[in-house]
Amino acid sequence: MRKRRYKNTLILSLFAIFILIAGYFSFFYTPKSQGPRVIKVGIVGANKADIAIWKNVAKKVKQKYHVTVKTVSFDGYDQPDKALKSGDVDLNAFQHYAFLNAWNKSNHGGISPIGQTYIAAI
Repeated sequence: MRKRRYKNTLILSLFAIFILIAGYFSFFYTPKSQGPRVIKVGIVGANKADIAIWKNVAKKVKQKYHVTVKTVSFDGYDQPDKALKSGDVDLNAFQHYAFLNAWNKSNHGGISPIGQTYIAAI
């Protein structure tokens, strides 16, 4: 009976240690060898006002999160979604939900919104 209790306690202890280690590496550990973080954002129609807004966004993100934001300009409204789907950009900021849903449906895409952006007049 004691052997069984000892064995169960040992198994439970090892499981708990495994959970603690996995939790540490999942939430708290950041590798030191991680290079500069760069995020490419696809935008449509980069006029002077848009460029100024994105420069300001990039400056604030760099200061607060130590992430470099680079913009990639497109002249067609379906191009950023194609680039996002293929991995050429990490995010895009240009569309409303109806356009995104229609694009996903017609292109078998799985792009989903993670936040909101400003909508510029066309």
